Amino acid sequence: MFHVLIIVLLVTARPVFPALTAITWPPTISCISCDVNCASCTSNDCTQCSAGFSLQNDSSCLSVGGGTSSVNINGSYVVCDPGCLVCVTGTSSPITCITAQVGYALISGMVSQCSNSNCKTCNPGTSVCTSCYNSYNLVSGSCIQCLDPNAVSCLSTNLNYSTSCVPKYSAATSSTSAGGYCLPCAANCLKCDINGPGNCDSTQCTLGFVLLTGTLNCTACFSSCPVCDSNNPSLCLDCGSFRYSSSSG
Repeated sequence: MFHVLIIVLLVTARPVFPALTAITWPPTISCISCDVNCASCTSNDCTQCSAGFSLQNDSSCLSVGGGTSSVNINGSYVVCDPGCLVCVTGTSSPITCITAQVGYALISGMVSQCSNSNCKTCNPGTSVCTSCYNSYNLVSGSCIQCLDPNAVSCLSTNLNYSTSCVPKYSAATSSTSAGGYCLPCAANCLKCDINGPGNCDSTQCTLGFVLLTGTLNCTACFSSCPVCDSNNPSLCLDCGSFRYSSSSG
């Protein structure tokens, strides 16, 4: 009788386990895009903004303006007005521009676009240019394009007379009434203002070429060397980036 009672107790006292829920493995992960102009974020906030934007106190991304911007009292960037390169702000004052971009004039902390699109700088509140972009010449407050397509500057009294030229060209004085022309330098040469068109100035050869002593033209360095000796083009002086130099003998 004793043994029978033990068996009955063991059978009737079985523990009750909760029902198991099916588990999916591996767990499913959803990828949700960050807000616009945000490069990295959590489910709630932006932690890093894209290039050209600054993270604000409210986790939003604000453009840093026209190249450079100032920092306000909360440590956040303020957006400079269009045409302003550098601006500042105070605790109560509005944004004040202190440096205008090219093509704009600065008027009492505000910027105004030059009315002549060829003006690099201009007088505030007027259409008078004070400087011009390359290939334009300042003539009576206006920017007039030089006639030579390779000219950087020309005479204000003769727009066909080039006084300086783009790289690889030099202004050569002509015997004609037209005046200076921009003529090409020697092949593989960047500048020839001293030795004149068709030649090359010292140290002005492009990478991989050298002006040999006693010559006016650019000679290729040996073995694709970027910088070689002016007396011996087979003697490499600098291997440049992503290369290594070795010596023998």
